[in-house]
Amino acid sequence: MNVYDTANRLAAEIKESEEYINYKMARETLSLNQDLKKRIGEFEMARYDAQITQMQTGKEDTEKMDKMKKLYAELIELDDAKKYYQKLHDNSFSLS
Repeated sequence: MNVYDTANRLAAEIKESEEYINYKMARETLSLNQDLKKRIGEFEMARYDAQITQMQTGKEDTEKMDKMKKLYAELIELDDAKKYYQKLHDNSFSLS
């Protein structure tokens, strides 16, 4: 068996796993709500910006962190967003 066969078999098994199916269902639910999808995108950009700044300067930018935390707190109040992030973190998926 070659590496490509092994990789393809692994990919197929991941796609059939309960964890991935639950994650995919949560993600599909988000895609039906464009406002929520936009808000999650804004949070992800704020998180990315805060992480890049910290990596580049070696210091945490309080203003950027506060913005990120505020956006996350608002998202977690929404049931679909809460379920999405719970599935994302429970299953350690960071796939887009």
